[in-house]
Amino acid sequence: MLFRSASIRTRLLRHTIILSGLITCVIFLIQAWRRANRAQGFDLTSYLFAAEALARGESIYSENPYFPYLYPPAFAWMMQPLAHLPYNLVVVLWATASLAALCGTIYWCSCRVRKSGRYATSSMLHFQMLALSLPFIRIVHSNITNGQVNLILVGL
Repeated sequence: MLFRSASIRTRLLRHTIILSGLITCVIFLIQAWRRANRAQGFDLTSYLFAAEALARGESIYSENPYFPYLYPPAFAWMMQPLAHLPYNLVVVLWATASLAALCGTIYWCSCRVRKSGRYATSSMLHFQMLALSLPFIRIVHSNITNGQVNLILVGL
């Protein structure tokens, strides 16, 4: 009976963490959407502007009305397919890709540690990896709501 109640508590904890994570992701997506639709845009707006300038044969480093473009030309070239999609769709795809890259990175790290044989259950390990990532929530929030590329690069 004691084992059964521990199993229920573990499942409840897992569902609570998942629900909290989903709510946090939705809040981050809403904030990214609002910031993206300001007059000055956000970092992703600058990436897309540079991609459009490259497609027109113009300088990607010239007068960008949003933010200065500081990345190599190859990044502008890679952004070109997104530049042809509707802006709000790109914002949602970008934020979703950032969150997916973050989750994938946490999962990949926890699987690497799990293979070392130090943890008996993968559930406990995933919870601990999540707990270790919580101090970085402000950095994650900033990256997603500012439309930055950092989380996607970490995920690669």
